[in-house]
Amino acid sequence: MEMLSIIFARVLYSSLIAGIIIVLLLIIRRSSSYRLSGRVYHIFWLIVLFKLVMPFQIESPFNITGIFPGTSHAANYFQEYMTSLADGYSGTETPNSHEFPKDEEYYDKEKTKAYLLGNPGFLSMVWLTGVTAAALVSAVMIIRFKRRSREFKRVCDTQINELMRQCCVKLGINKDIPLYTDSYFRSPCIAGIFTPSIYLPGDICNPIHRQHLEHVLLHELAHYKRKDNICNLCAAIAAMLHWFNPLVWLAIREMRYDREIATDAYVMETLGESAIIPYGNTLIKLAGLFSNRSTLLNLTGFNETNKQMERRITMIKMFKKGTYRLSAIAILCFIIIGALTFIIANGNTAQGVGNSMINENIKDMVVVIDPGHGGDDWGGTYPFDTSDPGSTEVKEKDINLEISLLLSDMLKDSGIKAVMTRQDDSTVELDKRIEFANNHKADLLVSIHNEMHPDSSANGTGTLYYHSDNKPGYGIAGEKAAQIIQSNLVKQLGTKDRGISNVKIKILEQVNMPAVSTAVAYITNESDREKLMTEEFRAETAQAVCDGIIEVLNEMSE
Repeated sequence: MEMLSIIFARVLYSSLIAGIIIVLLLIIRRSSSYRLSGRVYHIFWLIVLFKLVMPFQIESPFNITGIFPGTSHAANYFQEYMTSLADGYSGTETPNSHEFPKDEEYYDKEKTKAYLLGNPGFLSMVWLTGVTAAALVSAVMIIRFKRRSREFKRVCDTQINELMRQCCVKLGINKDIPLYTDSYFRSPCIAGIFTPSIYLPGDICNPIHRQHLEHVLLHELAHYKRKDNICNLCAAIAAMLHWFNPLVWLAIREMRYDREIATDAYVMETLGESAIIPYGNTLIKLAGLFSNRSTLLNLTGFNETNKQMERRITMIKMFKKGTYRLSAIAILCFIIIGALTFIIANGNTAQGVGNSMINENIKDMVVVIDPGHGGDDWGGTYPFDTSDPGSTEVKEKDINLEISLLLSDMLKDSGIKAVMTRQDDSTVELDKRIEFANNHKADLLVSIHNEMHPDSSANGTGTLYYHSDNKPGYGIAGEKAAQIIQSNLVKQLGTKDRGISNVKIKILEQVNMPAVSTAVAYITNESDREKLMTEEFRAETAQAVCDGIIEVLNEMSE
């Protein structure tokens, strides 16, 4: 199941990145429909297509997900999830976690239902079911085609075969590609990668002129020359893997349209500008013969929809000798689009460890993350001080845990050892938390909390530490750590700065390492609460604390 989830997460991430590129290409195409050749657009689509079926990614300091707001967190989630599964767990496993009782109900019933629907394991099974169904449909169609192919008649007309030979010579094709006719085909098409064949409708040879037939054969042979059937196979695989993404289906359709225009240009480049009018007449003639017909099996065919046929004819009228060749500007565009599509942000950039460069010396340090409250201890609640559990809308313990889990993953991906005092909605006594941190000989403890107050206007972010004169050096480190983490939180979250406070609380006083306790926001304040309830804000909080921790550890290592 874990391997399936890893594959599914990679497919989701590829689908996200490809979706961004698809939207960009659609915008470019709409704004400059006839300024770029069909071949250029087709190559753009091929770049996206290869991204969709490519099983690996290349790391880079650049991140394309920053183009569209809100997509970076989704991309980060997929990367974190893939990394955590590949390592066997999310990085929050603690060596003595068996000492802590586990509550089978992670959240309340409403949250458990929501978690089930968002469970990657469940979604990966749904995805696999869709892939299997699409593959079975394709397999059935291929089997039917193979069975019917036994009845296809090979063209024996010497004149047509001689015309076929001449067309092969014009395109520099040495392979013997047979011609078949049958009523099964609704328009001319070519099928097969290793042993290709051209298939013609049974009635095509009689009503059209020899010159029209030559154009048809050249068009289908151009598909073979351009390796379009291989691209067609990749498109079918991409459609199966990304059946859930409508943008992928749209891209495949647009790629087919631009493929026909690019093939027309290839034929025109071979025949020369003098063939513009005759070739256009062939399209018009065949459009009348094959109107309302569709190509079966998504084969590489000659005919398209009426709307697309109009665009093909327009592009033929605009054709100039040499336009099929790629210009330097087009090649530069391919390089840029390809770089944006195939490279992903490397681990540190994707996880947003942006404000602090990681010192290699800190990767042996241990950070204890303490999600405040848990189990029977709800912490702060909204509405404030309610006596009816059923009316409680927000529990601090849940928010603390979600932020802590994200923080742990970010630290782990940065190479820092992170352990947690609790990993689920369980009750862990305060003494156990302190003992846990001291036993791990941690270098830093960060306790994640939020606040509540009877005055709903109270809001903002604050950080606590404890200074003790009996512990030389500890007070300075704790205060400095609080300053750094508080600064990162306020700067990145944009919340009200409530400053840092020296407070004697048990977990800060009795641990043997520098320790701070964050109060991210007030769940009793409407503005703060609305932020806390969004995944984006919780991810930004985890990132801010992660940046602060790295900065603290860097100073400690000097």
